[in-house]
Amino acid sequence: QEYIQSDYVTGCALLVRAEFVRKIGLLDPRFFAYYEDTDWSVRCRKAGWKTAVIPSAKIRHKVSASAPPRSAYIWGHRNMILFLWKHSSLWRFPFRLRRAAYKCLHEFAWNKDPVLGEAAMHGLWSALTFCFGQRTRKMPPRLLAVIRSHLRFFLFLFGFSFRRKEKP
Repeated sequence: QEYIQSDYVTGCALLVRAEFVRKIGLLDPRFFAYYEDTDWSVRCRKAGWKTAVIPSAKIRHKVSASAPPRSAYIWGHRNMILFLWKHSSLWRFPFRLRRAAYKCLHEFAWNKDPVLGEAAMHGLWSALTFCFGQRTRKMPPRLLAVIRSHLRFFLFLFGFSFRRKEKP
């Protein structure tokens, strides 16, 4: 069949050779869910393997059926930071962490659902306290309250505008 080379393949439907798994290793259990397939794709490319997609293949995948939205937000934000840690150079990581922290603060500030906004902050806290796998660690309520009350300062601290852009 026809295939297209790709930098990334989604983990919902994969076919890999046993030799690949022996060389690259299994999925990193610290990710548990979200970003584990991205990590595998990057490790694959670094080891000299290629990834491909067969466009004519059909699968049915119910998005986020494995986790409630709150858990998906926590794991997604936490694992984004773990992915950056694993695959960024030492001098680039602080800048990428700053951008990821801003993304979490932005979700906290402007998500219409406050539960999901707090979940983004819990994901950030889980990453900063090295809590990986299925477990997560909630940000202490007092710290969350301080961030909420000084949100503009924290957004400014990370070097980005805190004004919401108006849609045209």
